[in-house]
Amino acid sequence: MKKHLLFTAICALPLGLAACGGGGAMEAHNLNATMGQELIDLKAAYDKDILTEREYNRAKKDIMKLYDR
Repeated sequence: MKKHLLFTAICALPLGLAACGGGGAMEAHNLNATMGQELIDLKAAYDKDILTEREYNRAKKDIMKLYDR
């Protein structure tokens, strides 16, 4: 359960999404973050076994896609 919640939060970071259904929820994305920093943070979460390999690869792909504009 913990892994899924954190994965959801991490995946929302690169997309700049606010939390669902929370009327007044703050935006999670750090507009000053670089792709490199987001990838470093993601890898740290993976290394601490917070994310599965599948979750890590998906989030990494999403981050890279976001900055590929």
